[in-house]
Amino acid sequence: AAGVSKEHAAKKVASYLGIDFAETLGIGDSPADWNFMHLCGYAATVGGDEVLRGQAESKGLGHYFHASSVDDHGFLQILQHFELT
Repeated sequence: AAGVSKEHAAKKVASYLGIDFAETLGIGDSPADWNFMHLCGYAATVGGDEVLRGQAESKGLGHYFHASSVDDHGFLQILQHFELT
């Protein structure tokens, strides 16, 4: 919808569910995804976008992870890294 971003949606969902952003994981593959990922306490990237990768690294050691592309099971790598499987 016009005027609704991933950031806006993430804030709405977190508020509705009572989730603290410090305990959330944002996953993205392009710099535009940083608009919602910056809210999260943890960030993970899939693929090789260097801009997004640098932004994710700003979360600090232990709070970011870089995975291969989605086609190479990057999402699964992220879940395994953060012990979510």
